[in-house]
Amino acid sequence: MKNPVRNLIALNAPDPASAAAARAAVLALAQVKDPEGAAEVGDRIAFTIDWEPAFKDLKEISAKFPAVTFTLYGDAFAKMHWISKAVYQSGKLSEEATLSRIDGASFRALYLEIFGEAFPVGG
Repeated sequence: MKNPVRNLIALNAPDPASAAAARAAVLALAQVKDPEGAAEVGDRIAFTIDWEPAFKDLKEISAKFPAVTFTLYGDAFAKMHWISKAVYQSGKLSEEATLSRIDGASFRALYLEIFGEAFPVGG
């Protein structure tokens, strides 16, 4: 891939049945987009695609599961120096951010949310 973007998708569902159905839909998307690399990573589903995160695909899935909140984290930091977050519910975008290191504290907070660790000092 010329411009790889790692997608991490987290779900927040009101009940186990909704969670299972939504997770299956996201996992199916991941396996289509990245047959070799799609994986469940803790409570998230990860896959890599070229150029941009799977915004449109996740928006469509979220419309089918209105009770579930989907958070899409995009990690293009290794090659293109940005990370992103998009939150969807009922097919609508409710929160969005695309940040790079020049965004200071906002970038560091999103980095921590995505990776579970602080951005390296001097990084």
